[in-house]
Order: sequence, then C-alpha cells, then structure tokens
Amino acid sequence: MAITGDQMSPDVAICCRYMYRPFIRSEEGESMSIKRENFVRLAESRVSRAIDAIRIIGNLSNKSNYDYDSEDVQMIIKTLRAELNKLNEQFESKLGKSKQQFKLRK
Repeated sequence: MAITGDQMSPDVAICCRYMYRPFIRSEEGESMSIKRENFVRLAESRVSRAIDAIRIIGNLSNKSNYDYDSEDVQMIIKTLRAELNKLNEQFESKLGKSKQQFKLRK
C-alpha cells in the first residue's frame, strides 16, 4: 500500500523530498541540487542580516547620541575586517569557525 503526500507527517515529507528529488527547478528554469538550493537560500538570508547589522553599527557614528574616539572606530573596523578575512579563509581552505567575541574596552 502506497502512502500519499497527504498521509505523511511533515518530517517524513521533508525527508522524502531530499531523498527522491535531488534536483529542483530554479526560477530561471535551471536544475539546482537541494544542497545548492539550501546554500543560496541561507546565503541570501545570512548576508542580508549581516549587511543590516553593519548598517546598524554605522548608526553609532551619531556624535549627538554617542561619545567615542578614533581608536574606538579603528578597533571596530579592524575587528570587522579580521572577521571578513577569516570568512574568506574558510571558503578558500575550509577552516573551522571563529569563536572570537568583540569587546570595546581600554
């Protein structure tokens, strides 16, 4: 007896989707693997959130609301650049994740 999609639990339906549909059609009509589809979906979401977070950091430049000096600014920029460099290295050489946290203390 065959089970139809309507009779499957959501977990089984998702599992079956990956097992039996290794390729899907993109908006352009091209075949994309599930791994590629997941990468594109997650990359777009995560990069958009990172851009938003960077823009919010830019709001700290408002001198009427915040007190900072050039050393603070350079530390923020240096830390962000270092993390971008680590990201680039991860994609180039598949290194592990960075656990460094940012602290603005003198």
